[in-house]
Amino acid sequence: MPATNAKKLLVIDGALGTQMIDRGLRMGDCPDLWNLDHPDKLQEIHKNYIEAGAQVITANTFGANPIKLSDYGLQDRAEELNRAAIDIAKSVCPAGVLVAADMGPTGKFLPPVGEGSLEEFAESFEIQAEIIKKAGVDLILIETMYDLREALVCLKAAKKTGIPVYVSMTLDRKKRGFFTIMGDEATVCMKTLEENGADAAGANCTLDSAGFVELTPLLKKSLTSVPLIVQPNAGQPVIVEGRAIYEETPEHFERNMKLIIEAGADIIGSCCGSNPEFTRVNAKLAAGRS
Repeated sequence: MPATNAKKLLVIDGALGTQMIDRGLRMGDCPDLWNLDHPDKLQEIHKNYIEAGAQVITANTFGANPIKLSDYGLQDRAEELNRAAIDIAKSVCPAGVLVAADMGPTGKFLPPVGEGSLEEFAESFEIQAEIIKKAGVDLILIETMYDLREALVCLKAAKKTGIPVYVSMTLDRKKRGFFTIMGDEATVCMKTLEENGADAAGANCTLDSAGFVELTPLLKKSLTSVPLIVQPNAGQPVIVEGRAIYEETPEHFERNMKLIIEAGADIIGSCCGSNPEFTRVNAKLAAGRS
């Protein structure tokens, strides 16, 4: 696992979905099918992030667990789609840059909101994790988790691979503090993830960089021995002609990321709406700390 401390930052790439949309992914399309239909476009995205200074690139496996794939009738093609995504990332990855397999939520809800079960979630994540292990990656990045129960099930499945596992929740600001949409409080999430073996923990998505300036110190204080991951969105989305537009500039992002790093972030990236220019900002800030 890469070493991280207050003086040396690890830079993860930025948004993958946003870049795919810019290259033609349409609403309702299955992003995972791009691993078969548009490998060249995914290679281009990965290369651009590497050239911008990313030390970790994430394979297009975020939604490639069987439950999520069942939304498209592709649940039986999990192995094919995960392997293809990882092979694409590895094909353009130079020495010194790590490949992460991305594991996202099932898209289903547990009671009392939905009818999902921890047992079926566990089975789905274990299938994906075993495929990832066989395909070979440097780390697993579990992200955008909105239910701590689901995050823990995914973490348990991923830990069975023996590969380092980073876990990132998606949190929003409420009057009482920062919570997931399922009501999991931010500091409780961090402590619980660390206690259950996460090799790094933190948050991504939902909040822009300004929101993370406020959130980061709270997360840092909650962790005792593992690195903190911070991956803000590139602003808050504005819907224009049915499409989400993110208006934060790299310059504004940089000002806030300096504060986020000062507050204790160890692993930095960017999320929805970002592009390689945001990764370039993070790489520059990381270089200044080395």
